[in-house]
Amino acid sequence: MEVDFQILSPLIFTIFAVGFFSINAMRGSRAALVMGVSYLVCAASLLSDIILFHTGPSPARIGVTALYAITAIMFSGGLWTYYRKEAPWRLLAIMGTVHMAVYTWLFFADQFWLRTFSANFGCAIMLSVGLVAFKGHVSRTLDRILFALHAVNCLLCIGRPIYYAYHILGPSADTPFNEELYMVSLHFLIALGAVIMAMALLIRLGKDLVDELENHSLTDPLTGLLNRRGFEARVGPMLARAKEAPVCAIIGDIDHFKAVNDTFGHVTGDEVIARVGRLFGQLGGHHRYSARFGGEEFVFIGAGITLTEAVELAETLRKRIAELNLEFGGRKVVCTASFGVAQLLPGESTANLLARADASLYHSKESGRNKVYSETDTSVAWLREAHQIMASQDSRSRQAQPFAQTLHTLLAR
Repeated sequence: MEVDFQILSPLIFTIFAVGFFSINAMRGSRAALVMGVSYLVCAASLLSDIILFHTGPSPARIGVTALYAITAIMFSGGLWTYYRKEAPWRLLAIMGTVHMAVYTWLFFADQFWLRTFSANFGCAIMLSVGLVAFKGHVSRTLDRILFALHAVNCLLCIGRPIYYAYHILGPSADTPFNEELYMVSLHFLIALGAVIMAMALLIRLGKDLVDELENHSLTDPLTGLLNRRGFEARVGPMLARAKEAPVCAIIGDIDHFKAVNDTFGHVTGDEVIARVGRLFGQLGGHHRYSARFGGEEFVFIGAGITLTEAVELAETLRKRIAELNLEFGGRKVVCTASFGVAQLLPGESTANLLARADASLYHSKESGRNKVYSETDTSVAWLREAHQIMASQDSRSRQAQPFAQTLHTLLAR
């Protein structure tokens, strides 16, 4: 049973290594790749240790110890790569070199207990470097769990050589010491701690993968802003939290964008959209969201902003877009945008708010473009009155002809 258990450990480690490699294949995660190498090397370490256990002191054990050292280096490096993007590989390499030099000297000096102590203690120190990677990155619950698990594993690694030295040099030195039981216990603790850590890391990396896929489905790839689906998913909860705070919407549309595409090509058109998208993205913040609704139309909605402030934001955007220094093929691209602004009324839906902002945008276009119109301007003041009339009707009438549809009918006249 003991042999079976020890052989099972390398297999489990190999399975986890495959899991890390799979995540790397799906999302190009360097941290997952490094972790996969760490677990694969550890599987080789454990298997080699099992094979050489009954062979007596052999120089091959230096190679096994080197594999354990590489495992510790790669694991710490993986944590640093995940949390801090870059790992202190030079420091880890120096520590590994010193560790192996000490172990090799003790091996040929025939200092059995000292070399066993140094093999364990050196790996523990290298693993402890990974604890520093968590500094400033434990705000999330799962990250705190990972830090705690790794700290426990480091303590176990430090405790094993101390426990071993106690039996060799301590008061119980004359007590028979079961080396085989020690090795089985050693492998069990390594396996248990590493398996739990691997499961937690895979959950962390898997969650990142899910978040990344979700983010891709909710964002516009050209601008990095929310797409229509992402916008609707964010705005609903935001309005529920905003409560009594004023909420305003801004809709912007690039003027004569088709002419830009026809004159300069779609590559230039995409660059114009990306540059305008970046300007809209700068409006984002707490309870504030910007989105590209498709084509050349952009939407911003934010809580805690009065209509006057929203008009000022739109005017700032309009000026900054007009000041964009866009030049392609030696020719300057003139870029302007028109804006419509509206404030959410009590009990109003997001669709109706955007419909009123869109109607304001319509008047900006009709009055010459490169302008900002809000619902309080004389030419669109009827929008608020239309909403009040719709609100005074009974529910059946409102269901029969929603406010957005009423606006569409009136604008079509």
